[in-house]
Amino acid sequence: MLIDLGRSAAFGPSGVLAEQADTVLAVVRNTLRCLQAAQARVRVLEERVGNVGLLVIDDCPYPAGEVQRVMQVPVVATLPYAPGDGKVLSDGAEQPRRFEKSALMRAARNATMPLVQRAAMRRAQRTPGRGR
Repeated sequence: MLIDLGRSAAFGPSGVLAEQADTVLAVVRNTLRCLQAAQARVRVLEERVGNVGLLVIDDCPYPAGEVQRVMQVPVVATLPYAPGDGKVLSDGAEQPRRFEKSALMRAARNATMPLVQRAAMRRAQRTPGRGR
């Protein structure tokens, strides 16, 4: 199950969902403005639920390793910045020809295994009756 907690992330009822999740990822574009805006929210989320990862939308010259170093949270996967293809997924826009073979969809398929592995590790580490 995938739940988008929006920008509130660890606050209010969203925080309870995050505590119970098998995997918690913050999605962030690797632009200076987006990284600065996300940094405080990622810190709060990390403090509340622990083991937060990043899903980086590659839109700028900051490589995943640099993002990981600055944010002090592991980059689990990177997706290309593809607003046209992204609208198919987010807004139900009409699929362009060869959408399934697009860079976005290839990267999404490649990101599946690391996400599944993170979820399995978190489930295994979690003690019964606790949110962490």
